[in-house]
Amino acid sequence: MISVVMPSYLGHYPNAATDRPAKLRRAIESFLDQGIGELVVVPDGCEETKQIASEYPIKCLNVLPKSEPFSGHPRNVGIAVASYDYIAYLDSDDMIDSGHLQAIADNMDADWLWWDDHIDVNRRYVELKLGCIGTSCIAHKKDLRIVWPDGYAHDWKVVEQLMNYQGKKIEAKYRVMHIPGVLDA
Repeated sequence: MISVVMPSYLGHYPNAATDRPAKLRRAIESFLDQGIGELVVVPDGCEETKQIASEYPIKCLNVLPKSEPFSGHPRNVGIAVASYDYIAYLDSDDMIDSGHLQAIADNMDADWLWWDDHIDVNRRYVELKLGCIGTSCIAHKKDLRIVWPDGYAHDWKVVEQLMNYQGKKIEAKYRVMHIPGVLDA
């Protein structure tokens, strides 16, 4: 089955989405609507994350000391405690569409999977094809021992690690809800 790792820091940082506590709840609920897998919330120096997560039947770790921006540490901690053989990711201000985790489960014949993001444009979800793979649109077998490095380009460095294994593009819908200038609902 699938473990979904979600690091969360609700404090201020540049280009942060607005109303992030509500978005954290929306992200958790989008996971719960899947009906499969486990969600591992990793509070990155954030007591408010722990408090909100405790309202739901999910796995929430103790609050970690706050990491530097773009640190891989929270994701690595989430991977280490994940119960299942496949790891996916969910940002705390995004959401996953119904059937997302089932699409991953139906394609577990590959070492890792990727899909395109979707963005909200005037309440219509449009596929965002950038020709690249980012943090939110990959899943991989836990036993690949992927390590998230620190730094702004940490997602690219993870994809470089994954390129050593058999990958597969699938149809799944991940909704990116925090791109500046796009409807921030």
